[in-house]
Amino acid sequence: MAATGLKRHKWWVDLVRVAVLPVMVLVVAMAEHYGVIDHWRGLDRVKAVADNFSLSYAANASTPIYPNDAAWKPLIALIEKYSAVKLRADRKPQTVARFVASLSTQEPMGEGKIGEWTSPSTPFVVFYRHWPGNTG
Repeated sequence: MAATGLKRHKWWVDLVRVAVLPVMVLVVAMAEHYGVIDHWRGLDRVKAVADNFSLSYAANASTPIYPNDAAWKPLIALIEKYSAVKLRADRKPQTVARFVASLSTQEPMGEGKIGEWTSPSTPFVVFYRHWPGNTG
């Protein structure tokens, strides 16, 4: 009787190893390829913020990010995880903004289009107050 239970267990282990695991690997690989995992984690919104911060001349270039924006939580999570400087525990950040680029350029592309480049080393800052605000 013990041998029958072992054979039954072995059959399920073989089924998982041969059929289920490759299918799961394929599903995860496809989800990663098509950006499903990034969308689920909110990283597609953070990429949109990074793309906006890389602009200097377009309309609404480098628009600050606030807590009510969709990209706020995933952006703050990335900052907390990868920044060498830790965010303050006693206060909550209110704004993420980019400094004015010290090096950027724009080039007319024709048909009213403009190509632009902003130095990728342009720093950004986390404010603990709403900025820009009426500071008098």
